[in-house]
Amino acid sequence: MIDSAGPSLGESQVVMYEHLAEIEKRFEDVEVSLLRQNYILTQPIYAERATLVRKIPHFWAIVVEEAPEEIDRRIQPCDTAALSFLQEIEVTRFEVSPDAPEAGEPRSVKITFSFRENPWFEDQVLEKKFWYRKGKDGWTGLVSDPVRIHWREGKDVTEGLLDEAVNLFEVATKIKEIEGQTANQSGKDQSMQEQLDEMSTLHRTLLDKLVNNLKNIAQDAVSFFAWFGYRGREIGAEESVEAARKETHKRKHLKSGKEIVPGEDVVAADGDGNDVESLVSKAIALDEVDENDLDHEIFPAGEELAVAISEDLYPGAIKYFTQAQEKDTTDSGEEEEIWGSESDSEGSTASDEPANKRLKTVP
Repeated sequence: MIDSAGPSLGESQVVMYEHLAEIEKRFEDVEVSLLRQNYILTQPIYAERATLVRKIPHFWAIVVEEAPEEIDRRIQPCDTAALSFLQEIEVTRFEVSPDAPEAGEPRSVKITFSFRENPWFEDQVLEKKFWYRKGKDGWTGLVSDPVRIHWREGKDVTEGLLDEAVNLFEVATKIKEIEGQTANQSGKDQSMQEQLDEMSTLHRTLLDKLVNNLKNIAQDAVSFFAWFGYRGREIGAEESVEAARKETHKRKHLKSGKEIVPGEDVVAADGDGNDVESLVSKAIALDEVDENDLDHEIFPAGEELAVAISEDLYPGAIKYFTQAQEKDTTDSGEEEEIWGSESDSEGSTASDEPANKRLKTVP
């Protein structure tokens, strides 16, 4: 955490850091552009892969079994049976279009899980969208809406957490709708105000219940399926667009070579100040905001898991499937050696009995 009590920065240092930050942004621009182009160019290849792997029984379930550590540690023993019914995973960068290859935010992703009929939940498709957002305080990251899973009786591996998170979100959304309606009215609508008060009370009750339940559950023991309840920061499209506009304006100012006056905001609409010392204060405030945002978060590592799936597991599926097959081959060879040794010790040959080959099976 940045120490706000540290020495203040000189004006020349402020200017230098502003330009260094701009260079970092240019590196980021290149990475985003490459990600966008990579997505467009690889879509036909992913489509061909999807067609082929549908012919391989349990392909995606096996891939998940072989998932990297960032994903594997999020999967609890209670999740494995449900995940064994997994048929397909698909990742799309839904804000990118081949018709506009230079536009669209490629860091926004939609992750779709398709399942066979199973005894755990009624849904055959679980889809979760993540929007890449910019906050007015400088924060950037993924936000999402909770997704409800329709559990069969007694099969909710999240122990009610996901339903509580979805219920809380639905009430919060309703409150915003009512507030929007009242803001557009010239007079005060008593019935609407009563409805708003009622929903606000319900929201507080649901939030308190969820927070209390989270206190009794260790984060490293939360079900993988609780990830569908991840929300992230409360940043909407409007705030994100405005933050991006201000950033673009400031970068143009820097690129033009105009003198930067420390403490002065180059965007007229923003009165907060964008010099380094102001950013220090924002970073401190951002830490506090993050702590508050985690109150309702049943899966705080939701963004990290989304990135791991979309940028590692999904593109590397064939690699992980191959690793699983190689492990099976190695394990089978070791078992054959054991059988051979036992047969030799009893005066028989390895061919007298079949090798006890272990096959990877999924219910």
